[in-house]
Amino acid sequence: AADAPEEEAAADAPEEEAAADAPEEEAAADAPEEEAAADAPEEEGATAADAAEDAAAADSPEDALAADAPEDAVAAEEEEAVVVEEPVQAEEEGVQRDGSATYRVHDELEPDDSAGPDEPTRVHAKPVVPEDEPEKAQAAEDEAAKEDAENVEAAQEPTRVHEEEEDDEETAENLAPEGSGEIAEEEALDHTDRQPAEAAQESQEAQDDEQVEESAAGEGAAPEHKDDIQAAEDANQEETAGDQAELADTAEADQDADQKENAEALDQHRVPEAPEPTDAEKQGETPGDTDTLSGEQNAEELAAAAADSGTADGSPQKPEELARDSVKSPTVGSERTSRTGTKVGFTETSPGPSTEKPLKSERSEKELKEPTTFNHSLNLTWAFGVNRFCPALNMQYKLSASDPGRDTLFYTCGNVGVIFDHSENQQTLLQGHSQSISCAAVSEDKRWLVTCDSGRLSSLIVWDTFSAIPVQTIFDPHPNKDSPDTGVAAVAITNDAKYIATCGSSYPQTVHIWDWTSQVGSEPVASAVLSFPPDAPLQNFISFNASDETQLVSNSSNQVVFYSWKDENLEYSAPKVTDQDFNRVVGTLSQSLHAPEGKWVYTATSAGNVVVWAPVKPLNPAKQVVISPIKLKAFKLVKLQEKAITVLTLHDNLIVTGDVSGCVKFYDNQLRMINWYQQWDKVGPINSVSFAYCPGFPYQNPGSRGSNVPTDATIEANKFPIKDFVISTITSKVGKVHSNGTELTLIQSEHDDEIHAIAAHPSRSHLCIASYAGYVKIWDYIQKKTVCEVRIRPRKRANCIAYDPSGKFLALGFTDGSVRVLDSLTLADELKQPFAMSHDAITHIQFSHNSKYLVTADKDMCVAVYKAQFIVGEAPFVYLGKRRAHYKPISGILFGISLDTDTPRLMSVGQDRVLVEYDLANSGDDDLKVISTDKIEQSAVPLCIAWYPPVLKEDFLITASNQFKLKLYNSTTKMCRKTVLGPTYGSPVQRMAILPYIKDPFMETRYLAFATKDKLGLHRLPVLGNPHDAMVTIAHPQGISNMCVSHDARFVFTAGGPDSTVHMWQVYTPALEASAKLGGEDLIPFYDLIEGGKQGQLFRELEDYFYYAMIRSQGVNTMSKRSVSISIPIKEIPFVIRALGFYPTEQEIDDMINEVKFSQYVETGKYVTEIDLNTFIKLYVNHRPAFGMQPKQILDAFQNLGTETLDEKYVIDREDLIELLQNRGEQLNDTEIAEFISVLLGISPEGSVSEIKDFKAIEHDPNILDRLPQEITPDMFSSTILGFPVSPFLAPAGGLRGETAESARQGSAPTSAKSSKSVKMSHSATQAD
Repeated sequence: AADAPEEEAAADAPEEEAAADAPEEEAAADAPEEEAAADAPEEEGATAADAAEDAAAADSPEDALAADAPEDAVAAEEEEAVVVEEPVQAEEEGVQRDGSATYRVHDELEPDDSAGPDEPTRVHAKPVVPEDEPEKAQAAEDEAAKEDAENVEAAQEPTRVHEEEEDDEETAENLAPEGSGEIAEEEALDHTDRQPAEAAQESQEAQDDEQVEESAAGEGAAPEHKDDIQAAEDANQEETAGDQAELADTAEADQDADQKENAEALDQHRVPEAPEPTDAEKQGETPGDTDTLSGEQNAEELAAAAADSGTADGSPQKPEELARDSVKSPTVGSERTSRTGTKVGFTETSPGPSTEKPLKSERSEKELKEPTTFNHSLNLTWAFGVNRFCPALNMQYKLSASDPGRDTLFYTCGNVGVIFDHSENQQTLLQGHSQSISCAAVSEDKRWLVTCDSGRLSSLIVWDTFSAIPVQTIFDPHPNKDSPDTGVAAVAITNDAKYIATCGSSYPQTVHIWDWTSQVGSEPVASAVLSFPPDAPLQNFISFNASDETQLVSNSSNQVVFYSWKDENLEYSAPKVTDQDFNRVVGTLSQSLHAPEGKWVYTATSAGNVVVWAPVKPLNPAKQVVISPIKLKAFKLVKLQEKAITVLTLHDNLIVTGDVSGCVKFYDNQLRMINWYQQWDKVGPINSVSFAYCPGFPYQNPGSRGSNVPTDATIEANKFPIKDFVISTITSKVGKVHSNGTELTLIQSEHDDEIHAIAAHPSRSHLCIASYAGYVKIWDYIQKKTVCEVRIRPRKRANCIAYDPSGKFLALGFTDGSVRVLDSLTLADELKQPFAMSHDAITHIQFSHNSKYLVTADKDMCVAVYKAQFIVGEAPFVYLGKRRAHYKPISGILFGISLDTDTPRLMSVGQDRVLVEYDLANSGDDDLKVISTDKIEQSAVPLCIAWYPPVLKEDFLITASNQFKLKLYNSTTKMCRKTVLGPTYGSPVQRMAILPYIKDPFMETRYLAFATKDKLGLHRLPVLGNPHDAMVTIAHPQGISNMCVSHDARFVFTAGGPDSTVHMWQVYTPALEASAKLGGEDLIPFYDLIEGGKQGQLFRELEDYFYYAMIRSQGVNTMSKRSVSISIPIKEIPFVIRALGFYPTEQEIDDMINEVKFSQYVETGKYVTEIDLNTFIKLYVNHRPAFGMQPKQILDAFQNLGTETLDEKYVIDREDLIELLQNRGEQLNDTEIAEFISVLLGISPEGSVSEIKDFKAIEHDPNILDRLPQEITPDMFSSTILGFPVSPFLAPAGGLRGETAESARQGSAPTSAKSSKSVKMSHSATQAD
C-alpha cells in the first residue's frame, strides 16, 4: 500500500487511546527525543544529535524502512551529524514483538528552527544532499520541516475528534508518502497485543518513524497551512476499503522496482551501538522475548543474510522476508545433530503464557503450528520428572552485583540432560546419550558440564552450557569385552575444567584421567585398574583435590581409594577402615573430599560419622623422608550427628553436609558447626548440595538495612552470608535456598517411583501422570504448569490410566487389581469404594466412544466390563461382568464402533494368538458374553492392536507381532487381508496409537505412532512395508512403559517406567514425508530389501523363477504357441516363494493368496486371479521372515520337543517326530510325509508335482520312513534332512556336536544326499540376516 495515508500508521493505536492509558506526565516521559532537547543551540555539542539519530529510527520496522528508503537517504549516513548541545535521551535499541530486528536509516540530524519560543527544539533527520540532486534534497528538507509542524499540532491536541470525512480525499492521497500503508499494517499488528503502558509511548514513536521515512524518501509536498493538514487527516482516517485495495495494488506494482534499492541499502547499512533505555523502559516496560537476540545483533545478522542470499529467481531477498524468516526459524526444539541442546519454553513450543502475547495474525498462529527447524518427525520439547539417582547441579553464576548472570540448574531425565530456567520456566534439553545418564559434574564457573551414561554404547559428553552444544564426545570411555554393562559410575572435573576423572561401572573397575581439551582428548592421559575382588562394591564417588589437581579420592560403600597421578602414571592406595579400628560403628561410606588446606581427607558415613584421614608419619622423624600423598590412614572418627550423612561438599572454606532428614549443615575446618538449615518439611534424604558461582560474594555488607542474611550458630551470632545453593533429594525433589534468607523454594516435586500410567485429555491440553508412588498429577503441557495433584493413601501403585471421551472422568487401574474413577479436573474420587473385581494387576483400561462402558484387562487374563449409569447421587459406573477368554496374557483391548449403528464393539487379543469379540448388548449382570473367537496367528505372537483409520475403503484392525510384521484384519470376517514388514529397529513394535485426524495441511496423510522396547517412532499410513515410511528416535533406554497422543495430534507422550520420567515429543510430519520421498518411489525401496539389490543374484533368480512359473502354468511339454504375459496365476505363488528359500505354512500361503485375490474386490467387485512381477516382489519382501531363518529356531524347537541326553544333547526319536508331524500343527498324512522325506533325502528331487512324470513316494518305497535315523539331533536335522549348511558359530551357541559340525568347521560340504537347489536357496535365505 505505497500511497496509503500516513495517518493509517496509527490507525489501530489512536492518540486518544495513548492519552487514556498514559497521563500527561507519563506522556511527557515517553515523548519523542526531539522534545527532550528544548532550545538546544546548534553549535554546542554532538551528543544529543547522536542520541536523537539513534532514536529517530529505533522503532520503525526494518522491512518497511529498508523497502521504502531511496538510495539518497541511505547515502546520508556517510555524512557527519550536526552538533546539538543538550543531550537527548535515546530510546533503547530493541526488536519488534514478532522477534525481527529493527533496521534504521541514519541521516544527518539538525535542530528544527520552526518551533516556537516556548516549544522544545526539535531535531529532525536531514538527508545528505548529493551533488547531482540539489532540488530533491531541498524538497526533503521542506518535507521534514513541515512534518514537524504537523507532529507538534498532533501532540498538542491528543483528543481531537475528526469530524470531516470526505472533503479533501484527493489532497490526502497526494500527501501520503510511499510505503506509509505498509508501515500502517506493520504498526497495526505491532500495537494489537502491546501492553497498555506501551501504547502511549509507541503511538508517538510511530510518528517519529513516519518522519524519518518522509525525510529519507524526499518525495511528496507538505501542505502550507494547518487547515490543509487537518483536512488530509480527516479524509484519510475515513478512507473506504475499496481505496485501500486500490492502494495495495499500487504497492504490489512498485515492489519489483524497489528490490534492487533494498539490496543496496542493506549492503551499505550499518548499525550503531545500543543507546541507553528510556525512562519509561527503566520504570518497568515489558521486555521483549528473552530468547531473541538484541536489535543490534539481529540487524547485523539480517543485513549479512540479505547481502548473501536471494530469492528463487536470483533477486535479493527482501528485508521483510528476512525478518519473517528470522521469526520462523527459532533454535527451539531442533535436533541439529544426534547430540544437541534444545531450548524450549512457553513462547517456543506452544501458545502458552509468556512475557508478552503473540501477534494475532495469521502468520504468528501458523508459526506456532509449523516448526521450521525440526529435522526429525518426533522432536523432544519437554521432559517431565527428575532422575532421583543423579544429583542436581546449580548452574547459577553472577560475576558482580550489577551482573544479572544466569539463574538455572541442571538435572537429568533418563538419557536427557535438562538445564532448567525456573524463573522463565524454560528447559534447554541436552540430547546425545543412548543410555540413561548415570552421573554428571560441572566446572567451578558453571561453563562446562560433563555427563556420562552406563550400558551398551556408553559415552562421555562435555557440554558448553552457554550454547548447549557438545564440544567433546568420548565413546566407550571404559571398554570391557567381558561385561555388556560398561560405562561410567562416577565423574569429577577440576575447578579449571581442564581434567576429568571417571570410574568405570564394570569389573575389573578402571579409573581414567582425561585431558579433554587436548587433541588426544579421546584417550585417557592416565589410567589405573583397581584390583578388588569381583564381589566388592564399585567405587561410586570420586573428587579432585581443590588445591592440587594431581590428587583424587574415591569411595564405595566400604572402601576409600586415594590417587596421585603424574604424567601417565596413576598410583593409588586403598587403606581399610573397620569398626574395630575405633571400637564403634563406622557405618556405610557415602562421599569423600579433601579438606580445604589439602592435607586431610574427610569421609562421611551412614552412622552420622566423619572419618578423618591423615598422612602417615615416618617412624623416624629425623630422617628426610618424602611421604607419598596417597599414604593415608584413618586417624579419627568424629561423631557429627545420629542420622546418616549422604552428602559431603565444600563451600569456600566451609565443609557442608546433607543428611537423610533433609538438613544441611555447615562446619569449619575443625568440624565445628557454624550453621544449619533444618526447617524444611518432607523434602526427603538429600543426595546433592550445589552452590552458585559468585566471585566477590558478598557484594554488600550483610549487616546493612533490609538485609535478611541469617546469623550463624555461634555465640557471637555473626552474619552468615552464603551463596545461593540447590539441593536435590532421592524423592525427586529439587529446591533452592537464596543467600538473602533461609527459605527453601521448591522447584521440582516429581514422581519418585516407576511411571507406567499416562493419558492425554480428549479436548484439553492436559496430561495425567500416575506412578507406583501413588502420586497422580495433571499437567497443562502447553503452559508447562501443574493443574492438580493428589497422593492416594494408602500408597497405591497405578499401572494404567484413561480419560473418558467426554473428558469428565479419569479411570485408574492399580497393581492390586482395584479400579478407581476420579473427576478429571479435581481428582476427587467418584466412587465410594474402588472396584475390586480383579485378582491381579490391571494392565489395560479403556472407555467406549460414548462413555457408556469401561473395560479393564488384568494379569489374570480376564476382561472386566463396567457400565455407566446416569443417576444423580449414584456412582457413575457399576460392575457388569468379566470373562477369562484367553489362556495367556492379554496383549491389548480396544473399543470400536459398529459400521451401521453407534453401538460400541469390544475386542481383546492375547499372546495365545486369539482375537475375541464380546457381546455387550446381550451381556447381563456378572455375565459377559462372547460373540466370536478367532485364532489370527500360527507362530507369531501379537503384541498390540489398534483400529485402523479409514484410509482404505474397508474397516480393518491392525496388529503388530513379535516377528516384526504388521497385519490388517477385516473387522467383520477377521480375515487377514494384508501383511507388511513392520519397523525393524532392534525390537518389535509393542505399542501403537493412531494420531487423530486434524484438518491441517500437514495432516493430509494419516500417521501411526508406535513404540518398541526403547524407541519411539512415527509411521505414515497406509502401511506398505516401505522402510522409509517410518522414523524412530531413542526415547527411554530403560524401556517405554506406556505412550499416548494429544487430542490435536501435535504431541506424543512416552513414559519411561523405571526412569520415572515422561517425555513430550512434538510431531513434525514434513520430515517424515521428506524421508519417504528421498527413499524412492514404487519398487525402489523394496529392491534395497533384497540381498544384492536389483543387480544381485537373488533378484535374478527371482525373475527366472517367476518367468519359469509363467511357462509352467501353460504346461511344460505343450507344443502349442505360448502367450507372453507379465503375470502368473496366483496359484503359482507358493512354488515361486519356496524356490526362493521362504517356506511358509499352508495358512500363510492362504493369507498371501487372499491378499492378492481380494485386493480390488471392494473397488471392482471382482477377484484378482493373476499377479505381476512388481506385486510379487512386494509380496515376497513383506511376507518372508524379517531376518531369515535362524539356527536358534531349530535349537529352540528341539529343546521344547526333544529329550535331553546324559551328554546334554537334545534329540527327538524318529517315531516321536512322525507322530508330531501327523498330530500337531498343520497335520500331515503318511503319503505327504513320505513324499517330503523322499525330496529332502534326494530320492525324488521333483516329488509328486514333477512336471516330467507322476511320482508316488509311498508306492515307490513303502519303508521310506525307515531311512530317517532313529535319533535325530539338531545338527543332523538341519544339515542332513533339511540340507542347510551349518555355520561354525552354531556349534558353540547351540552346542551342536558330531560329524556335521566338524565338517562345517573344516569348510567341507555336508555329505548327505540332497538337491543342490535346496542348499543354495536355504543359503540365500540365511543371507537375509
